[in-house]
Amino acid sequence: MWVISCAAGAAPIFQCSGHHPIAVAGGATGSIGDSSGKTAERQLLTKEVLDHNIASVKVQLAKLLDFETKQIPARLVDNASWTAGVSYLDFLRDIGKHFSVNQMVAKESVRARMEDREVGISYTEFSIHAAQAFDFYHSGMSLIACFKLGGSDQWGQYYSRH
Repeated sequence: MWVISCAAGAAPIFQCSGHHPIAVAGGATGSIGDSSGKTAERQLLTKEVLDHNIASVKVQLAKLLDFETKQIPARLVDNASWTAGVSYLDFLRDIGKHFSVNQMVAKESVRARMEDREVGISYTEFSIHAAQAFDFYHSGMSLIACFKLGGSDQWGQYYSRH
């Protein structure tokens, strides 16, 4: 199995070759927002908007992946399904302890926002890298993903894996 974080041109080739594609939707991370490439805090989305966005992503992915086939159907999983049961303190203790604030502050997207005294960066957006890394960890351990594709907005997930 493998995970795709965005529609990638190679995805249908892998499915046709017998691999089980799993697309990860950001119901949890999408509710936080990502500071990458942003000059201001991202507007927080409601659960209804997130659910609509996830449904829209599935429609787009269905142009590349076959969710209906009986042999090797693609799956769309929402990262809210594995983050919902994790308390804030458990996340800090079990996940957060593996992150260096120095490395996180050194990221260009974080540093640029911190240098802008007018806007800054919220703790919520600052923490997105740890949340994305938790996705990376979960997809490898629980979904048994052995190959992952993603867009540039997923860099934190791959870079921050611990």
